[in-house]
Amino acid sequence: MENAPIRFVAEIADVPFEVRCFLPETEALLKDYRSDREPEFVIDLADSEYDGLRAMLGACWDRQKDPFSVFRTMNREAHIEEETFHWTLDQKLSPYGVFQFHGSAICLDGEAYIFTAPSGTGKSTHTRLWREQFGDRVWMINDDMPYLRIFDDCVRAYGTPWNGKHHLGCNGSAPVKAIAWLRRGDENHIERLPKETAFTVVMKETFRLPDKAWYLRMMAQIKTVLDRVPFYKLRCNMEPEAVEVAVCGMKYGELR
Repeated sequence: MENAPIRFVAEIADVPFEVRCFLPETEALLKDYRSDREPEFVIDLADSEYDGLRAMLGACWDRQKDPFSVFRTMNREAHIEEETFHWTLDQKLSPYGVFQFHGSAICLDGEAYIFTAPSGTGKSTHTRLWREQFGDRVWMINDDMPYLRIFDDCVRAYGTPWNGKHHLGCNGSAPVKAIAWLRRGDENHIERLPKETAFTVVMKETFRLPDKAWYLRMMAQIKTVLDRVPFYKLRCNMEPEAVEVAVCGMKYGELR
């Protein structure tokens, strides 16, 4: 494959890296994540080691069964290059204690709260209620696929370019205060989940690669996150009271 003509440095989850790509769509994807720091590694999308991944992504596109980038309108070539980059970035960031998590992450008073659930459950609707209630006290980190990074003293949630159909999020981060598994219900109720149950939920909502070393590392990282961050089950309706119940439990530890 010919050399990639577009080169620049980006930074996600406080890790700078060089990107070498072919298409302006990939460069535009990372426009809010450009960096002038020295890169830790290079993602060269001209490398032949990605030929198999590109072929798999192309076949998924052709079958119209691709589970990724479902909210982004693009042509086949741009889709393949973006997802090749996405898969590769996940693999490269893993040794830094980083993994991607399917959820809506919002920051209130400097702390991140993450809501995870299958698509269509109401994560975005719930965080919209937080924005309506708290105004300038809150901001969206990422509405679909934030990165979590483990540090010695905390776990931080980071914005990524993959921020859902409403494109809510930014290049920002905050320490994670709590995570909740969101379920629909007529009444609002929050309870603490045991780590074993929480682990199963988190595993289902992570971005996974067919690589054994990466998979084992991610399992260990999830266990570390759950050792440090409380995990709740939030059963709620879509009324403003749901926010009160969620905040009481996740911010103050008052379960209802």
